[in-house]
Amino acid sequence: MPRLKRRAPAMRVPEITTSSLSLRWRVMLLAMSMVAMVVVLMAVAVYAVVSAALYTDIDNQLQSRAQLLIASGSLAADPAKAIEGTAYSDVNAMLVNPGKSIYTANQQGQTLPVGDPEKAVIRGELFLSRRTVGDQRV
Repeated sequence: MPRLKRRAPAMRVPEITTSSLSLRWRVMLLAMSMVAMVVVLMAVAVYAVVSAALYTDIDNQLQSRAQLLIASGSLAADPAKAIEGTAYSDVNAMLVNPGKSIYTANQQGQTLPVGDPEKAVIRGELFLSRRTVGDQRV
């Protein structure tokens, strides 16, 4: 009787995995990254809106203080004394009459930074200047 040769059992070929993460994990990571991006974008938007609102509020307060000082009449009567009175508040002030006089009032240990826009006001080229220098509104 002829002998039948036994074949060796076929080796099972391992499945090639496309990813070591399951679909559930991949979807969860995608959702988490999308939420993180939305949170970052919202934080940037909130920062921009709040920053603009604060600068607008500061500008309005400074403008109203200047208008009040002008309306009181003390600025026309004695500008040096009127400007000197602002040094007792939280404001450093400089009153410029181009070509005539400059009055300043600073809180102790502080000085107003004078840059190109302020020099243009001193020369009479600009009516006013408004900018931020070193976290100080000038």
